[in-house]
This record gives sequence, C-alpha cells and structure tokens, in this order.
Amino acid sequence: RLKIAPHEVCYLQAGIYDGNPGGFPDPTTGEQINNNAGVEFEINNDEGYLAYLETGYRLNPDGRDGLPGTYKIGAYYHSDDFYDLYHDANGDFYVLTGNSPETHEGNYGFYALAEQQIYREIAGDDPAHQGLGLFARYATAPKNRNLFTESYDGGIVYKGLLPGRDWDTCALAASYL
Repeated sequence: RLKIAPHEVCYLQAGIYDGNPGGFPDPTTGEQINNNAGVEFEINNDEGYLAYLETGYRLNPDGRDGLPGTYKIGAYYHSDDFYDLYHDANGDFYVLTGNSPETHEGNYGFYALAEQQIYREIAGDDPAHQGLGLFARYATAPKNRNLFTESYDGGIVYKGLLPGRDWDTCALAASYL
C-alpha cells in the first residue's frame, strides 16, 4: 500500500493485494489449500490480484476551525475470472440450459463515503472530538458478477457519550443492499 498526503487535508492511496489471501480450493480435489492464515502474498494467474485506489479530503482535521469531516471516493479491481450469475456463454439462463455460466475477466466497483461531525461538546482543542456525527456510504459493482450491485449505508455516531470515556464511540447504523 502506498499513501501520498501532499497536505494534511487530502491524500491519495493505492494498494495491491493477493487475490485470495485466505486460501483456495485445489482445482483437482476441491480440498481447501491453506496459505499460512492469509499472510502469504502471491500474485498469480490462479488467484489474480486485488487493487484499490482511493482519494480523500479531510475537512477541519484538527477541529479548531470548525467541525471535522472526511470525504472519500474510491475504486477496486480484481483481475481473476468471475462467473456470470445469470447467463451462459450463449446468453441464455444457465440454470435452464444446464450449460456452464459465462466467465467474465475481472471484477470492479466504486464507492463514496462521507463522515461529518454535526455537533461538538467541547470547542477548540478537544483531542477526542467528542460529539455527534453522521456517516453515509454508497457502493456499486456490475450486476452480472456480484450478488449486491448497489449498497447504501448510513448512521449516527456519538463519541464521548459517557462521562470520563471521551474516546468511546456509540453508533447506530442501517444498510440497504
């Protein structure tokens, strides 16, 4: 992973990872092959690679000039082959024809994330930034190779809700897939 932050309020980061770090089934026996509990890094044609790219903006990161917030957009690409969820190579529904599903080269998706504090208990130099915040996320991916093609998430977060527990976070979230 490489992160470049030319200024405290913005960054760009990218990463490339093993396409299947948790092991994979042996193609001849179906038996699960362990790869050292996911710490092995091997990019090959059997598993592909997973790459991420993200950029973000931090509004009032120190909290002195206003309420802090973070806004991000990103994308990912997985280079392995993925089966179509619906169609065979002829474009027919493979559950009806019995033919093998169509194969797609690669998989990808995009997302956007926003986190914004809307109320602060203590103004100024509170290092915990105690108060109430909101967050929202949207993600999308191709329908033919993903079970969930769009997702929406959102919620509220309160940091420092209990006296003397300034860094503790209490949150309530909802998700729609």
